[in-house]
Amino acid sequence: MVFGKIYILTSKLTEKCYVGSTTYPYLSQRFNTHRVDFKNGTKDYQGLFGYDKEGKLIEPQITLLEDVNCSQKEDLIKREQEWINVYQDLCINKKNAYTSPEEKKASFDASVKKYHSSDKGKFSMKKANLRQSIKRIQNEIHTEKKQFEEEKLQIDEDMGGYLTMCYEGIDSDYKDIYCNILDRQTILERNLKKHNKKSDTMNKYIQELTQLCPEDPLIKNQK
Repeated sequence: MVFGKIYILTSKLTEKCYVGSTTYPYLSQRFNTHRVDFKNGTKDYQGLFGYDKEGKLIEPQITLLEDVNCSQKEDLIKREQEWINVYQDLCINKKNAYTSPEEKKASFDASVKKYHSSDKGKFSMKKANLRQSIKRIQNEIHTEKKQFEEEKLQIDEDMGGYLTMCYEGIDSDYKDIYCNILDRQTILERNLKKHNKKSDTMNKYIQELTQLCPEDPLIKNQK
């Protein structure tokens, strides 16, 4: 069980108010933290605290709105939010005491959308996309290069075997073997051209990233 209190701060200096909750047994204990925050300047009370002409501190009044007995702290915060909504026109609370998961998600999505539409967000997204593309192509080139080397060695070996059979007059369908080797050579050459184009694309992305962010670690690793 959670035993809490919902309270309100009001002052003769302003119509504004502050609504809060606490699990302290006495409101005076919670009020003391407000007093300390004001004196340290860590919270803006928007006129709830002030000084008279003689420099004497004028403090707001803390009043109990409701005793709350609940199963968990979240329920106390939800109840605090309900009271904030009651005084919303005068309340100085800058943030909601409680935000539902749906509201949090909506707020997060809105923040992400706003960031992506900003100059900083566009810069970061472009940089991230370039880095991702470079790394992806690098991995593809590395894998393909190994495959091409293995295929070339195999073709050379098969061609050697074919020539040996021709020289020794071994009975075999030479035409089919030779055509198969030529087909594989043609496919390998075609794939090598695509491979080279991929390298050109990667170099283009590297140049773009260099212009965008010359100090990027990915650029330094290319040197």
